[in-house]
Amino acid sequence: MIGCSKTNARDAKLRQEFSIPADMPVRDLGVVELRSDTPKHIVLGDGKDCTVTATPLTNALLQMNVTYTAEEEVVKGQPTHNFSQRSQFLLPIGRGCAPKLGEHLTVVMRPAMIE
Repeated sequence: MIGCSKTNARDAKLRQEFSIPADMPVRDLGVVELRSDTPKHIVLGDGKDCTVTATPLTNALLQMNVTYTAEEEVVKGQPTHNFSQRSQFLLPIGRGCAPKLGEHLTVVMRPAMIE
């Protein structure tokens, strides 16, 4: 039970910090080490993957590019095979983010640039 309450408290904190709805599945990737302009492939399981690329900008921001692929995904209530989605956003260096992947998954990560 104690392990459950810790997990629930951590989950609740992430949901609050990133405004994630209670019914949205969340995958916490923790710190994700990235090299400038070098794609990092992350296996999410169940035939789902994402690739994250970060480009440091001169104004203390990262340009984040996230590509999500799934062998099967439900889109607007309809099963879809070989689903792919791309998103791009700016993120202050040192901050975490929680991109929504498809309609049914949010990943939380804290990008860390390495040399």
